[in-house]
Amino acid sequence: MWNGEQWINNLLIRNYLRDNPHVAKQYAEKKLNAIHKGYTTLLSYSDEKADYVSNLLEQAKKSIG
Repeated sequence: MWNGEQWINNLLIRNYLRDNPHVAKQYAEKKLNAIHKGYTTLLSYSDEKADYVSNLLEQAKKSIG
């Protein structure tokens, strides 16, 4: 939902990745690795990177204070 918690979290992660290109590169590699491991459905792909995304969100929140 627009401007809901998920929306805001996605924007936080997006902005954090824009401000930290080295982290964005690591995330891109994580996503490619998930596909290469065979996680090709949306659910399995999302599950494979869920912990990483959760950590990204925590880093993003810490970066804004």
